[in-house]
Amino acid sequence: MLKGLAIRLGLGIPCLMAMLFLPAGTLAYWRRGSTWRSSLIPMTFALIVLYRKAPELLERRMRVREKETAQRKIISVSLLFLVVFVLPGFDKRFGWSNVPVAVVLVGDLIVLLGYCFILCVFRENQYASRRRGG
Repeated sequence: MLKGLAIRLGLGIPCLMAMLFLPAGTLAYWRRGSTWRSSLIPMTFALIVLYRKAPELLERRMRVREKETAQRKIISVSLLFLVVFVLPGFDKRFGWSNVPVAVVLVGDLIVLLGYCFILCVFRENQYASRRRGG
């Protein structure tokens, strides 16, 4: 499991960075960096907690193949949410909007609270995995 986790992080982090910064055309984009930190820090914390406290849950969550057609459809549709990472970079590059700093920080706080909520769900429901039946 540790090898699979390392591979996912090793591939996932550069992919996430590419989605955040390539559309902007610059690394000097603090608002995306803020989003990056509000995602990476809690994700890393969650992985450490799950690895230490609930390795079986983490292993189940890492499985990506779904047996049920409905679940596969939901995952396919959820891939559209990747636009959330890409669109703001294009906004930066083309100057479509000017979002106030306070709004960016509140958004980052909401993301952080979302991760905390997910951890609470996992703590209460050890069977919150992608696949039923282990």
